[in-house]
Amino acid sequence: MNNIENLEKMFATWEKSTEQLWDFTRQAMGSLNWNQDQLGKYFQKSLEQGQQAREEGSRMLDEFASQFKNNQLYFQKMMEESFVGAVKNFELPRIEYFDDLFQKITSSYQNSNT
Repeated sequence: MNNIENLEKMFATWEKSTEQLWDFTRQAMGSLNWNQDQLGKYFQKSLEQGQQAREEGSRMLDEFASQFKNNQLYFQKMMEESFVGAVKNFELPRIEYFDDLFQKITSSYQNSNT
């Protein structure tokens, strides 16, 4: 083989290697693009799940607060009914009784001093 044939063979090999390098580069770029696409989908799904979790948590908190309020009102009503039932027949002394008692005590004291 002469030098010209060797050069032609070398340039042909170089051209083939360059084409293979560009094919490999395109495949690598395609793989990177696919990976970015998959990561984008993953992060988008994560964001959507986070938003759903926040909405669900907010809804549950609202339900909890509403139930807590209803329970508190029910407890308050039960306490009111219990106290009203307990003291319904119990007669508390009126202020007039204390005034009468005070007058009797003071008049007795005055009578005993005279």
